[in-house]
Amino acid sequence: MHVELAAAGPRDVPVLENLMQLYKYDFSEFEAEDVDRDGRFPFVGFGSFFAMPDPHAYLVRVDGNLAGFALAYRDHAFRNPTEPTWWMHEFFVMRAYRRRGVGERVATQLFETLGGTWEIGQVPDNVGAQAFWRTVVGRYTGGDYEEFVIDDERWRGPVQYFRSDGRTR
Repeated sequence: MHVELAAAGPRDVPVLENLMQLYKYDFSEFEAEDVDRDGRFPFVGFGSFFAMPDPHAYLVRVDGNLAGFALAYRDHAFRNPTEPTWWMHEFFVMRAYRRRGVGERVATQLFETLGGTWEIGQVPDNVGAQAFWRTVVGRYTGGDYEEFVIDDERWRGPVQYFRSDGRTR
């Protein structure tokens, strides 16, 4: 199985928007959001994502087939507001590719590609995502990461904080 993390840009927005519909469908289990009259989930456009500080969008392919996406951007850490960090904005692997190591391989490639300090948050009810990120970050760091819970206007839920020895930007 060949897993590829390919950089995506504004030209890939239509593909990202289509994959976002699948992501929002999966996520509707945790956030009560209905589809609109056209049968699509409302969506905040990718224009706002690409306007964030240092945005990085990636398409995930498995054996050449689209399998998901990852979005990360540079921000200030929740843990220490003076520290620049990467925030995992969205991370999606289609169900057909889950539990096959695809998500972990993609996350690891992303950590290595961008390097630096990371924070990855999950909504409180998404215990599957919490277990996934604790496992992935734990393996990647050899257990050398912090987890804390935020419950304010900035974020609600657990956040893993760690440093990557990958290529630092």
